[in-house]
Amino acid sequence: CSQRMKTLPEDQRCSDEWAPFFMTAKRLSHHATALHEMEAILAGDGRQLSDASAIVHGCDSMLKLLDEMETCSPIGVRIRFAKLRALLHPVPGCGGVQEPSPEHRRKWIQSALEVVDVLLKEDPDWPDSYHWRARCLVRLSRRREAREALRKAQNSAHAKGRRHKLTEELLESMRIIDEQKRCGNEAYRHQDWTAAQACYDAAVEADALRMDIEVSAQLHCNRSAVRTKLGLHQEALEDASVALLLVPSYAKARFRRGMLYMELQRYADAAREFERVAAEECYFEGIFDWLGRARCWAARPPQSNHYAVLGVSFGAGALELKKAYRNLALKWHPDKNLDRPEEAEKRFKAVQEAFEVLSDPVRRHEYDGEGNSTTSFTRGPHRSSRAGY
Repeated sequence: CSQRMKTLPEDQRCSDEWAPFFMTAKRLSHHATALHEMEAILAGDGRQLSDASAIVHGCDSMLKLLDEMETCSPIGVRIRFAKLRALLHPVPGCGGVQEPSPEHRRKWIQSALEVVDVLLKEDPDWPDSYHWRARCLVRLSRRREAREALRKAQNSAHAKGRRHKLTEELLESMRIIDEQKRCGNEAYRHQDWTAAQACYDAAVEADALRMDIEVSAQLHCNRSAVRTKLGLHQEALEDASVALLLVPSYAKARFRRGMLYMELQRYADAAREFERVAAEECYFEGIFDWLGRARCWAARPPQSNHYAVLGVSFGAGALELKKAYRNLALKWHPDKNLDRPEEAEKRFKAVQEAFEVLSDPVRRHEYDGEGNSTTSFTRGPHRSSRAGY
């Protein structure tokens, strides 16, 4: 358009006959500039919901000004692709106070799927369309359909004599996530906490885009369980919070966050978490026992946290208690600490008292307050009935 306008004589430029052409050229030039700015934002980390909303609104505004032919033109396709990509932003869990609700996000994903389906109807051989359709399907946890779309993206690219790098990268990240999640669960079952954390770290790193929100939440919840076993309570709390940010209805992650609040002696916060789990899933095993304990301790905090003294979790069994007691009794025995006898005696007595209380079911029950502290709830890593990637 720009080249053609430059060749026109001055009288034609001002004529009514060429006015529509000049208006169209000016409008398309504006669209191209705006689109370039949008694509630059989308190429970034995609962490701002406000940016995504502005891009969707801007794309809709530009599309309304295009006629049918212009909508199917290269610039019309670019605008629709920009809208599609914006609808899949921001990266889940990175929106902060602007984090969209699950319902809002699902609505956006459905809209993105509608956009890409129209693009595929117009050009069924374009690999990018299949790739972005797969991303939409993964977000909706429709992995089998997503894999089929990725296969079509690769086939379409091969038919054009090239590779589709985005699809190859996506498939590789899905493979790593699936493999590391499986290895992490296996290491957890064998109580190899360090190996389990390394596996979940690798899976979380590969899952930077968090395309399957449920799987992403599971990874953070599982890593939270491992970090709790390693005594990394603050880091474990952060993971549990991310899992809940991704899936607010994730009862197991909410229960785990409540347990971590107990470990951190934030009993009122723990009680609030347990109350919500009890309200949303009243059959959650052991929840009313833990709720009673949290309420009791929030009202009357114990003078000494025997669990913290022994360095064990609130669900520690007899073997774990005995092992912790032996290690700490040996460490703080006065005969082993002649250079600091007062501290050693104080610590040694605290360890003895903690073990005596927690190893006696009746005294432990009384110490914990309402409920049975020896609940049989299993707090291992989440094992969803859904298959991996």
